[in-house]
Amino acid sequence: VRSEVNTGPAGGYAQALGEFVDSDYRHAWVLDDDIRPEPTCLERLWAEASKAPESAFVFPISRQADGSYGAWPSWCGFIVARQIVEAVGLPMTELFWWAEDTEYLQCRIPEAGYALRVVDDAIVDHDAIRQGDGIPLWKYYYESRNLLWVHLHVKRRVGRYPRSVSKLVARAVLREKSGRVHRLGVIARGLWDGSRGNLGRADAGTQAGRGRERSPRLTWGAMFEPGEPPSRVRSTLRPDRRSWAKAGDRSADSAQQGRRRPVRRARRGGARTRHRPSASPVSC
Repeated sequence: VRSEVNTGPAGGYAQALGEFVDSDYRHAWVLDDDIRPEPTCLERLWAEASKAPESAFVFPISRQADGSYGAWPSWCGFIVARQIVEAVGLPMTELFWWAEDTEYLQCRIPEAGYALRVVDDAIVDHDAIRQGDGIPLWKYYYESRNLLWVHLHVKRRVGRYPRSVSKLVARAVLREKSGRVHRLGVIARGLWDGSRGNLGRADAGTQAGRGRERSPRLTWGAMFEPGEPPSRVRSTLRPDRRSWAKAGDRSADSAQQGRRRPVRRARRGGARTRHRPSASPVSC
């Protein structure tokens, strides 16, 4: 699926998952374009997903460029059942870039009662380094705007927000070689819009500055119906559930009665892996 209009990651995943829901496939394997799965990743993910296919929401472990490991609910190569997407709707296109995965994967889906499970020996490599000469202005805008909006309207708590916004400001002041004042102005504009709920794609001047425009992005994924390889899952988890302000076609009753399934602890199976990630997944 290719979009001729740049709708950002939020719009790209909403379009792709919309196509998935309209198809005959029952599961999707969702990957960002900077994710490289190991050859056995899908096999190991499906071994766990096939145990409860109608509620499959299964994530791999991400290996960063510095060799560290972590389990982050993001577009990192997870399996999701069509039933889940039909129940909770599509990602928010209004967020455009940044925190659309937080709102959708860390909050909305778990709070609808679907347990997030992590397969410790399903590994993907994450190459997150994309820019060489500083961070473009539009990233500062969307990060500051969406970060505040998610904490105000989705999480409804302070949490790690002070730390996150402090790191954003410090990055603009200490790491950038030029344009520090301009970047701080863009951050202030983002915070203002986030506090007022002014979402959507911003004008080109806010996004990039001096007419620079972001090039169109193509997001890849896969829809499949594989067999059932031997299980190699080692652990499962479930983020905390909190109240969710419903949107779209979801009613208050369906949210309260959401398909809440008990937390299941998967026993260690198959050969023991040498990977031992220490990071804990982030919960909403």
